[in-house]
Amino acid sequence: MTTSTSTPAPDRTALAYWITALLVVVVGIALRVLPSATVKGVGFDELLYRGYVQKMEVLGLFNYSRATDLYLEDQRKPTAKAEL
Repeated sequence: MTTSTSTPAPDRTALAYWITALLVVVVGIALRVLPSATVKGVGFDELLYRGYVQKMEVLGLFNYSRATDLYLEDQRKPTAKAEL
Protein backbone atom coordinates (compact mmCIF):
# COMPACT_ATOMS: atom_id res chain seq x y z
CA MET A 1 0.00 0.00 0.00
CA THR A 2 1.50 3.26 -1.09
CA THR A 3 0.42 6.65 0.09
CA SER A 4 1.16 9.59 -2.02
CA THR A 5 1.57 12.90 -0.29
CA SER A 6 1.46 15.34 -3.13
CA THR A 7 0.67 18.98 -2.69
CA PRO A 8 -2.58 20.16 -4.22
CA ALA A 9 -2.39 22.26 -7.37
CA PRO A 10 -3.01 25.96 -6.76
CA ASP A 11 -6.46 27.16 -7.61
CA ARG A 12 -6.08 28.87 -11.00
CA THR A 13 -9.20 30.99 -10.49
CA ALA A 14 -7.82 32.53 -7.30
CA LEU A 15 -4.47 33.14 -8.97
CA ALA A 16 -6.13 34.82 -11.96
CA TYR A 17 -8.19 36.97 -9.58
CA TRP A 18 -5.15 38.23 -7.69
CA ILE A 19 -3.15 38.87 -10.85
CA THR A 20 -6.07 40.86 -12.29
CA ALA A 21 -6.54 42.80 -9.05
CA LEU A 22 -2.84 43.63 -8.93
CA LEU A 23 -2.90 44.74 -12.56
CA VAL A 24 -5.90 47.02 -11.93
CA VAL A 25 -4.20 48.58 -8.89
CA VAL A 26 -0.93 49.17 -10.75
CA VAL A 27 -2.70 50.73 -13.75
CA GLY A 28 -4.81 52.88 -11.42
CA ILE A 29 -1.75 54.15 -9.56
CA ALA A 30 0.05 54.84 -12.83
CA LEU A 31 -2.89 56.83 -14.21
CA ARG A 32 -3.13 58.82 -11.00
CA VAL A 33 0.57 59.57 -10.64
CA LEU A 34 1.62 60.24 -14.23
CA PRO A 35 0.70 63.74 -15.40
CA SER A 36 -1.71 63.52 -18.30
CA ALA A 37 -3.58 66.82 -18.20
CA THR A 38 -2.62 69.57 -20.59
CA VAL A 39 -3.94 72.25 -18.23
CA LYS A 40 -1.46 72.88 -15.46
CA GLY A 41 -3.22 75.77 -13.72
CA VAL A 42 -6.49 76.16 -11.90
CA GLY A 43 -9.52 75.64 -14.11
CA PHE A 44 -12.75 77.59 -14.36
CA ASP A 45 -14.75 75.08 -12.33
CA GLU A 46 -12.17 75.04 -9.56
CA LEU A 47 -12.28 78.83 -9.32
CA LEU A 48 -16.07 78.76 -9.01
CA TYR A 49 -15.90 76.05 -6.37
CA ARG A 50 -13.26 77.99 -4.44
CA GLY A 51 -15.47 81.09 -4.47
CA TYR A 52 -18.46 79.11 -3.19
CA VAL A 53 -16.40 77.56 -0.40
CA GLN A 54 -15.02 80.94 0.63
CA LYS A 55 -18.53 82.42 0.65
CA MET A 56 -19.77 79.59 2.87
CA GLU A 57 -16.81 80.08 5.22
CA VAL A 58 -17.83 83.71 5.71
CA LEU A 59 -21.59 83.21 5.85
CA GLY A 60 -21.70 79.83 7.57
CA LEU A 61 -23.81 76.81 6.76
CA PHE A 62 -26.88 78.16 8.53
CA ASN A 63 -26.93 81.19 6.20
CA TYR A 64 -27.08 79.08 3.04
CA SER A 65 -30.22 80.93 1.93
CA ARG A 66 -28.25 84.20 2.07
CA ALA A 67 -25.53 82.64 -0.09
CA THR A 68 -28.11 81.65 -2.71
CA ASP A 69 -29.64 85.14 -2.58
CA LEU A 70 -26.20 86.66 -3.22
CA TYR A 71 -25.69 84.25 -6.11
CA LEU A 72 -29.01 85.21 -7.68
CA GLU A 73 -28.30 88.92 -7.23
CA ASP A 74 -24.95 88.45 -8.93
CA GLN A 75 -26.47 86.56 -11.85
CA ARG A 76 -29.12 89.24 -12.46
CA LYS A 77 -26.48 91.82 -13.36
CA PRO A 78 -26.28 92.40 -17.12
CA THR A 79 -22.51 92.09 -17.12
CA ALA A 80 -22.46 88.84 -15.11
CA LYS A 81 -21.01 85.67 -16.60
CA ALA A 82 -23.17 82.58 -16.38
CA GLU A 83 -22.00 80.49 -13.44
CA LEU A 84 -22.95 76.91 -12.87
